[in-house]
Amino acid sequence: MIPKAEYNALNDMLMKLINDEDAKARWMGEQLSTSRHELDIMPADPPWQSDELQQFLADGLFLEKVSGMKALYHENNPGVVFINGETIDLPEGCETFGKVLCDFEDFSIDELGPLANNPAVLALLLDLCNQGLWYPQA
Repeated sequence: MIPKAEYNALNDMLMKLINDEDAKARWMGEQLSTSRHELDIMPADPPWQSDELQQFLADGLFLEKVSGMKALYHENNPGVVFINGETIDLPEGCETFGKVLCDFEDFSIDELGPLANNPAVLALLLDLCNQGLWYPQA
């Protein structure tokens, strides 16, 4: 038996979440960016070092997104990206990086522009590459 009081308490909690636009937007982004099939993700082994990534980008080479992986942002908030079901809040002023991650299958330093010198962007990109979500284009 489900007591009426428990049902009402859970229903109230769900209704509050449904009416919370920020929570709803986050949930939608996470759900819509979750792959419905297994991805071929291979973490970097050995992990990239920051100077290796910087040199790779300086050489004009491309990083490619894992095939089939979804990277999304809400049209009105490119400062929060949803990658493979995870939420990433980008550093302030780095909204363009979210568009690069989500709108391109591959990218180079040209698409990053001045963000290629931003330590926070490079740290996040290094983490994404080491997770195997982006990899060097062959």
